[in-house]
Amino acid sequence: MLGNIIDGRYRIEKPLGRGGFGHTYLARDLRIPGEPMCVVKQLQPASSEPAYLQVASRLFYSEAEVLAKLGDHDRIPRLLAYFQDPVTHGFFLVEEYIPGETLGQYLAAGQRFDQIQVRQLLTDILELLALIHLRGVIHRDVKPDNLIRRSGDGRWVLIDFGAIKQITQSQLHLGSAEQTVAIGTPGYIPAEQAQGKPRPSSDLYALGMVALHALTGVHPQQFPEDPQTGTAQWQHLAPSLTPPLLQVLTRMTHPYWQERYATAEQVHADLQTPPSLAATVLPTVVLAPETPTATQPAALETPKPPCTRPAVGPWLIGAGGAIAMGSLLAWLVAPTPISPPALVRTTPTPNSGRTPMPESSDAGETLGQELSDGQFLATPEAAAPPLTEVEALDLLRDFIAAKGEFFAPPFDQTRLRELSTGQDLEKRLGTQRWLRENKAFYTYGTFEVTFEGAFRRTSLEASFRASIRETPTLMVGGEKDVSRSQPTRGRYECFLTYADGRWRIAALNELP
Repeated sequence: MLGNIIDGRYRIEKPLGRGGFGHTYLARDLRIPGEPMCVVKQLQPASSEPAYLQVASRLFYSEAEVLAKLGDHDRIPRLLAYFQDPVTHGFFLVEEYIPGETLGQYLAAGQRFDQIQVRQLLTDILELLALIHLRGVIHRDVKPDNLIRRSGDGRWVLIDFGAIKQITQSQLHLGSAEQTVAIGTPGYIPAEQAQGKPRPSSDLYALGMVALHALTGVHPQQFPEDPQTGTAQWQHLAPSLTPPLLQVLTRMTHPYWQERYATAEQVHADLQTPPSLAATVLPTVVLAPETPTATQPAALETPKPPCTRPAVGPWLIGAGGAIAMGSLLAWLVAPTPISPPALVRTTPTPNSGRTPMPESSDAGETLGQELSDGQFLATPEAAAPPLTEVEALDLLRDFIAAKGEFFAPPFDQTRLRELSTGQDLEKRLGTQRWLRENKAFYTYGTFEVTFEGAFRRTSLEASFRASIRETPTLMVGGEKDVSRSQPTRGRYECFLTYADGRWRIAALNELP
């Protein structure tokens, strides 16, 4: 094939790739001054039967006409020509050549993207998907090999719109006008597309998986999967991912198309603006510990929260004598005491051999922690950075999303210490100890955190109200503790303090 001149115009220079559909070559256009480079894609039909060739020809030209309409964007290769060889009956597409490196080549070299690079990749490709979806086209094969970072300006270009692949992978039912088309690449193809029913959100799923591959360096086929929901579990591979980007990628890659973004414009909007005040985030993968021989623990009850003093908080400024003022300030520095649905153990099962659950545990469904009167939190620092409502809510979301890391192997304390402080931190560490001692752990389904207002802030402290819905599951000795594995929903006052160089959660106080 090398050196051959196709259609009396395109001289084949070298092969670029080969697949089940045929071959791709780099060629020169001999009829244009300077003989510019172009890409020639060749398909040899799998059958030479006249009926098969007639159907294949119709599909080929129909798809090529669609591609011709998309070539007015500078980051979609222009379709230069398409024709069928009258002798070999082979189909040919000639496209604009895009110099650059594919994302597949970049990842094959063992490199990864940081979050800034991933955002740029998403922004560039979402713009293109918005265009093609508006024109009624679904790409169906968004993957690293089909994304080229163009030499010169570094912008991302989307290639290979599957015209040839449709012909090879369609189930051509001769005598029937109905064809089943299920094309795509394993790891990037969602379930509905695998069933031959692609939607615009199928391309968004694929792009989300591409972004995760670039972030983690792990092929999506290697992501563990939730056995109940089929959700890919990748969050543990990107522990430093910021909450806004985590939210976007989680929604893009949801296994059910109804739960994904409907349009590329929606994804782009969430990337460019602060995240919405109500978000749904999928769980972090957790690994079950070895099944212990101990018996099931005694039932744990959740009594009604005790009464607390009015939420005067650190915003009250008192006046009085030096002694009175000092006492007042000591009382005000700590956030309002928490009134959680504290866990209280019943009489333990005789000879259970298991340590009772800590009374102030927060392993999942119990969000609040109680602070003693006058209890000081970690010493705050002098200069706290600004804190907005959205940033405060992001911190709470980040904390809830990380529970799968706190309360399941390997029981991450580093992340816990980054997000929590003071007595609140100590009690959560106590929960970790109980879980380890009793060979227990929590898993989490979806959760929702919704901002409810009342945001207040001083120089070193802040608070706001939020509603939180969770679906925790407690596993003890390899068995599910049904009493501690029920969906929960509650309204909370969240207290934050600036300590050790960052804002942290000081306490969560459940509201009536």
